[in-house]
Amino acid sequence: MKFAYLNHPEKKNSIFFGIKLKSIRIAPLEERTKLDEFALDLLSRQMDVIHSLHQLEADITYDLRYLFCPDEPNLIHVYMLISIADQPNAESILRKGIFIFRLLQVNNVYLKFEPIKNKDDLEFFLKPFNFLHFLEIVRREDFIPLDSVHKISVSKIGFGSSAKKKRPTKTENRSSSIYHVFPFSTQLENMERLCNTLLLQDHPSLVSICLKPYSLLEQDEIHFEGRINLCEKFAQLDLDNPALMDLNKLAPFLKMQAQVLYNLCSSELVQLQDACFLKKVQIASSKPISKELGVIMGSTMTEHSGHSLLIPHDKDKDNFTGGYDLFSPDTPKQKKTAERNLKRMEFTLWIPSIAPPNLSHLRYLFNVSQANAGFRLPLSTVSEFPGLETIQYQNKLAPSDIPASGLLIGEHHHLITKKKIFCQHRDRRRHTYIVGQTGVGKSTMLLNMILQDIHKDRGVGFIDPHGELIDEILSNIPEHRIDDVVYLSPMNYEYPFGINLLEYKTEFEKDFCINYLMEVFDQLYNLRETGGPIFEMYMRNALQLLMDQPGDFQAAVIDVPHLFQNRSFRERLLDNTNNLYVRNFWINEAQKVEGDASLSNIAPYITSKLSRFIYNDIIRRIVGQMKSTMDFREIIDQGKILLVDLRKGILGETNSHFLGMTIVGKILTAALSRTDCKDKQTHQDFFLYVDEFQNLATESFISILSEARKYRLSLILANQYIAQLPTKIVEGIFGNVGTIISFRIGSDDSQKLSMEFGKLVSEADLMGISNWNAYVRLLLNGNVSAPFHIKSILPKTVYNPDLMKKIQNLSGKRYGKNRDIVEKEIQEKWNIEY
Repeated sequence: MKFAYLNHPEKKNSIFFGIKLKSIRIAPLEERTKLDEFALDLLSRQMDVIHSLHQLEADITYDLRYLFCPDEPNLIHVYMLISIADQPNAESILRKGIFIFRLLQVNNVYLKFEPIKNKDDLEFFLKPFNFLHFLEIVRREDFIPLDSVHKISVSKIGFGSSAKKKRPTKTENRSSSIYHVFPFSTQLENMERLCNTLLLQDHPSLVSICLKPYSLLEQDEIHFEGRINLCEKFAQLDLDNPALMDLNKLAPFLKMQAQVLYNLCSSELVQLQDACFLKKVQIASSKPISKELGVIMGSTMTEHSGHSLLIPHDKDKDNFTGGYDLFSPDTPKQKKTAERNLKRMEFTLWIPSIAPPNLSHLRYLFNVSQANAGFRLPLSTVSEFPGLETIQYQNKLAPSDIPASGLLIGEHHHLITKKKIFCQHRDRRRHTYIVGQTGVGKSTMLLNMILQDIHKDRGVGFIDPHGELIDEILSNIPEHRIDDVVYLSPMNYEYPFGINLLEYKTEFEKDFCINYLMEVFDQLYNLRETGGPIFEMYMRNALQLLMDQPGDFQAAVIDVPHLFQNRSFRERLLDNTNNLYVRNFWINEAQKVEGDASLSNIAPYITSKLSRFIYNDIIRRIVGQMKSTMDFREIIDQGKILLVDLRKGILGETNSHFLGMTIVGKILTAALSRTDCKDKQTHQDFFLYVDEFQNLATESFISILSEARKYRLSLILANQYIAQLPTKIVEGIFGNVGTIISFRIGSDDSQKLSMEFGKLVSEADLMGISNWNAYVRLLLNGNVSAPFHIKSILPKTVYNPDLMKKIQNLSGKRYGKNRDIVEKEIQEKWNIEY
């Protein structure tokens, strides 16, 4: 932890440093039905902070400030400046700074603090503008007679007054009166009113609550003991004394008043002897200070005089508690003193007082409870806090058994500690699902995970529908892995790569290819509405006929329209097939049907589903090649880096989805073909990342989730919201995925995920979590953890266009085929006369 510190410019032999309030979290959902109790607990914790500050050396001064500057119209700076006398060394400053920082953070778990690390910021916070106007808020003072009814002027009821008081003349009898400072009473006030008022100012304004530990002097104790003795004397009036006959009528009331004051004085002395402070509350501005700012600050610190307090206590004390006075300097000398107090964090008195000689400071003497009335940080609320960064979610503590190695997915922040969160290799085989709205940090997390796998020499595949992450990955490929990169981009017009979905090696692969291609068409066109059983019957038989050819004939998807349109081509295929069922369909059913269901009428219905791919130059040169230009089984087995760039802005959405599903199908086929190896432990892990996978998620793809781990294919799936996915696919994810990471999501998704997280994370938390933050349910050694909070890590990357170009050219020539040759082969095949 690092603190900036400076020699105090206004105070010799002193240094100062600071701590800033960075953000405030909203109150937890379970606390919102009992906010009063929640606020009381927070106030109690803050009182513990103040009491603990008293334990440090007495030469430390604490100044809690609320600062508003119009050039930042929606921001309130809340920070604490700490001034230490005698210029301690850097080690001592750091030790004290860490103590105070931890004290604040541990007792204010809904607030987040950060050290002020920049010296320029520190100088700014000490004097953010020219202090030209001042207002000081102090407790009321008065002499209370014990032998008569105490009369309070009208101006003193309620908020108090700024009226000047005259010192009592020598002729006034004070033998039966006590000097009383009306204590401040801590309220359930969260400082929201003060911040709202600051935001309404049209000029820079600063509220300062300065606190300095103090030890009672002998004269202080003598004064308090004298008050106690006098109150005790009048609390024991002898009603049987004839000399007090006139007083007897008031005796019960006077005894009660004396008893109340006795109790107040006694408890105050005990509390001050335990821990006491000097506290000064000041407002400064570059222009005349608005009256409402002083009134709001005063009423934030204490109740009105005579008010029945919200916090339970002895109600008889009400008439001797609360209220405040406002004072502005009238003379240049007073103004200079007020300015010096603010700049130096000092307590030089300039306000007139009626206190006994040498006791003017009693108005500024506070016990811990009263100090808490003003020296107070904002309390957590149920909504956005004005002027402060409000965090709309709650931290959830990470498990203690987080592994120390594996894939780094983020950092867990708790109080002032940071813990790196890793996912172990074997747990990744149960797959990972990442969900979150656009712009919340999913791509950053994916980039971080992918680059880790690449630098650890693992097999990696990434299907990117946007292309932006691909560029960053290409710029950061290590030199020793350049030859491992298989970069597939439809935008390489000169050397298009080739993918033939109808290639197969076993009967199992052939069936999988046909079924998967049917699911691709269903995903693209919703065949239940636009296809029906007729489309499926004709398409399946067409694919079966093309794939049942002997010899060197290799069919491709673009041959399907040719089969329907060219009778000679179809008859040649029928002559060569050994599949009697397919042959029977075409000869005895398809070609004999007449009328609306005739083959000539059905053909356009079938081929229309393929026309956008065949007549698109880019897609045709990819799916029209007879042989795939790369071996996906080899890519997986050898742990290569497969990067698929499917920029929807260039390809169009449907073309991008079709190519993506085609490539996913080939990867899944290759992974399942690993079943030919008896010792599956020898398989190298391959990690396939798919962004916006809802566009590529067929039912077969989801069923693979339960099988892929057996063949060491680990899936990392990401999309924006669950509603994008069919119900079966959602069930497949939640039923098979081990690790779930949720960034900010919408209301519908939050209900589902909150249930998935066992209601340990509320719907409000899932909807309110900030950018770059997420909740994680992590698989740990095969067991599911309780959900906890992490912050994504921005990987260190460079932009290297030369390296990008080098890899693109190398991969294009290695895994692509000359465009002219591809086009010529396709045309020759279609122009053959049978």
